[in-house]
Amino acid sequence: REPLEGVPEADCNLLVSGFLISFQAWSAAARWWQFSLQQRRGGGNGSTPVSLETGMPDAFVLDRRKIDHDADQLQLLLDRGQASLAPHASALSRLRDAIA
Repeated sequence: REPLEGVPEADCNLLVSGFLISFQAWSAAARWWQFSLQQRRGGGNGSTPVSLETGMPDAFVLDRRKIDHDADQLQLLLDRGQASLAPHASALSRLRDAIA
């Protein structure tokens, strides 16, 4: 794996997203984000999502901000009735406590 693999794509995503938002082109932005998400998740082509901040694969970056963000997202889903995710919330809480 090259050190900067994936970073140009993430940078492009920020550039295009900012442009579309500045023109309030919401439908175009939604299409772009669907495409960009599919690209970042790999779509079966073996690529790995990369953190813009560190240049490392997202799966290797573990910090308090990321865990807090994930916990907030999980809580939102729980609040919207996704009760089957409750076991994951307790596991995430244990992880949060472990790195505190």
